[in-house]
Amino acid sequence: MRNGLKGALAAAWVVGAAQGVSAADIPAKAPAYKAPAAVGASNWTGFYVGVNAGGVLGSSGRNLLLDSGYPVTAAEAAALLRQANETINNIPGWIVGGQLGYNRQIQNVVVGIEADINHLGFKKTRGPDQVVGLAAGNFLTQSVDVRWLTTVRARAGVTVGSWLWYATAGFAGAQVKFNDTLKFAGAAQPAVADKSDFALGWTAGGGLEVLLGGNWSLKGEYLYADLGKLSTRSNVPGVATANATHEADAKLHVARVGVNRKFGM
Repeated sequence: MRNGLKGALAAAWVVGAAQGVSAADIPAKAPAYKAPAAVGASNWTGFYVGVNAGGVLGSSGRNLLLDSGYPVTAAEAAALLRQANETINNIPGWIVGGQLGYNRQIQNVVVGIEADINHLGFKKTRGPDQVVGLAAGNFLTQSVDVRWLTTVRARAGVTVGSWLWYATAGFAGAQVKFNDTLKFAGAAQPAVADKSDFALGWTAGGGLEVLLGGNWSLKGEYLYADLGKLSTRSNVPGVATANATHEADAKLHVARVGVNRKFGM
């Protein structure tokens, strides 16, 4: 009987040891992995406002169309048109203004819209110059003046760290004034074409913007703006048939820097 009891105890010990080993061999369930939050990730989503300033370089194309009854010879008309239709190039200026907009970031892609209004110092007068090919005393003076510029543009770009590289395009409008004055020898008064109006065109460009922290950002931007064409008429006083059409445009290259303050997310 004692031998039976010893055998039963030994068998129980073997079974218990085997169960303990089997439980130890089963690995504990590992906790679910959770990726750490990105350190320094950019966040461009939200509304923003800002200011900008920079330089402008542009041109003003001209087109003079003489009516069929204009009192000049064919050679004189060709000389007048050649000089009057020469583009006024390399007009320097400055720009200062403000902007507001909204960005939406989707992974590393940023899309948005921006509107701005800016004051410009963009003005140039050419002449009075003697019209080459006409008799002495025939002078031409031309001028252009753009006082302010506004744009409404879409923006789209990609982020690289805290930097945003973007392209932009949309509408551009400006208050444009141009003047052509023709002073003919022997005429009591000059023929004056003077036009000031809102000109609507398009703009496109690109830029680079960087987050500074505290919802502030700094950008550098280039825009090309074609402001379309304005047209008006002139007459040499006292000469009923001396009528002409004058057309002018304005094209701007804008390079500027700006600071934005983001609100919201």
